[in-house]
Amino acid sequence: SGTNPETPQLHWPQEVTLHGVVSLWTGFAEAEVLAYRGPPGTHPNEAVEADWQTVASLSGYAPPNGPSENFLKWLPFSAPVATRALRLR
Repeated sequence: SGTNPETPQLHWPQEVTLHGVVSLWTGFAEAEVLAYRGPPGTHPNEAVEADWQTVASLSGYAPPNGPSENFLKWLPFSAPVATRALRLR
């Protein structure tokens, strides 16, 4: 919710190159996907806000209502992203 948001993160031990992410059974209408751009020696959990860059966003999405609806939501990046972590907010 807007008053109590979750910010899940995905981490990798070294950089990976991604073209987007898929959300399964997306239960939200709006989101941002941020890529970690901080120093190599800093763990993403210790990153400051300036270490994150928005690489995709979702707005006005109507979450699925049941198993007959599409439960996959592709969030493409405008260009490939090399990063050690992604954060969703």
